[in-house]
Amino acid sequence: MFEVPNPEVPAGTVVQVVQPGYSIGERVLRPAMVGVAKGGPKTAAEAKVEPGPVNEQAEKDA
Repeated sequence: MFEVPNPEVPAGTVVQVVQPGYSIGERVLRPAMVGVAKGGPKTAAEAKVEPGPVNEQAEKDA
């Protein structure tokens, strides 16, 4: 894996596949070799997450 400066796409996005990976079922035979974007806007997963309502039953069970 290597990083490619590309501000047009979110950081961590695969922008180049050097060698494809292979798998059979759940078993990985060879992982892919890819280039990922660096320096772009944050992805949705990295965005600020607001806490949801408290699950009072889960707190009572703990």
